[in-house]
Amino acid sequence: MLFERSMVFLINIFCPPISVMLVAGPGMDCILNAIFFIAGVIPGHIHGFYITCTYFHRKRKVKKGRYPGGRKTFIFSEQVWNGGASHQHVRELLDAQKNREQEEEDIRMMKRSSRMGNSRANTGLGRMPSSMNTGPGSEGRKSVRRSGVVMYDGEERRPVERTVSVNMNSIREDGGWRM
Repeated sequence: MLFERSMVFLINIFCPPISVMLVAGPGMDCILNAIFFIAGVIPGHIHGFYITCTYFHRKRKVKKGRYPGGRKTFIFSEQVWNGGASHQHVRELLDAQKNREQEEEDIRMMKRSSRMGNSRANTGLGRMPSSMNTGPGSEGRKSVRRSGVVMYDGEERRPVERTVSVNMNSIREDGGWRM
């Protein structure tokens, strides 16, 4: 794979449309890269390296058994999107990734529910708090919100209503504002 990558990058230095055609096949990507190359050499090189780097990155993901990802901007070839893998193989990788994520979420939820069960016993409230402070400096501080009143460790604090005040001295008589 290193030899293949090196050859494609070497070809990309001299003629980017050929390297894009080798990676993505003849199609919209190759035509777009040829237009970029004719319009200006640098945009053709940038697009060519973008296509080849994306292709080899996704090919490595597929080789490791991970889902390569979805569509990318300015890439129209499904071969590049899939990292050279077949649609069926990519669907299998996507299903496997979704299953892994679901299992991880289930484990997180089980851990969270066991933590919440322990904190209910410690608070003595007999019910689960609706929210818990988790910011810096709030270790051990629990809050429960009840109809506009926030309870912090047994101390009630009501939210302050803020109103907009206008200084009437700053308004001129002609209707303009002072600077």
